[in-house]
Amino acid sequence: MRLFSLLTALGCLSLLGVAPATAEREARPTPRIEVLLAPPHGAVRVGQPFEVVATIRLAQGARGPFLLTPVSDGPAVEILRGRLSALDADEVASRDGATEARLRIPMLAHAAGDAVLRARLDAYGCERGRCHAIRAEATHALSVEP
Repeated sequence: MRLFSLLTALGCLSLLGVAPATAEREARPTPRIEVLLAPPHGAVRVGQPFEVVATIRLAQGARGPFLLTPVSDGPAVEILRGRLSALDADEVASRDGATEARLRIPMLAHAAGDAVLRARLDAYGCERGRCHAIRAEATHALSVEP
């Protein structure tokens, strides 16, 4: 009984310690980041290499370095490069404190059928000298013809 009371008290104290941090995290605005996926031009055929262009937008307050991790669901396509960063960007532009970059995701069509491309963008949001990890995701359906 005494052990139960002690554990209950410790649990309550830990909740009190977590609550302010959680409230602070929810109260601070998270800088916007987004990733948009553009489909390849024309039909994708088995055995053909192709690219999907990812446009990365980091709003003011979001910072690099950023990391784009594409993955494919299904055997129809293979991603030839599984991690891309700002160093891989074809073009980087800054406007009004925001950054936009374009990355080409190299892929190969393996088999006829459908696949889902998922891309996860990891970056940092900074405010008042404190930074925290932020994430955005995008999904795009791909179809491979014989």
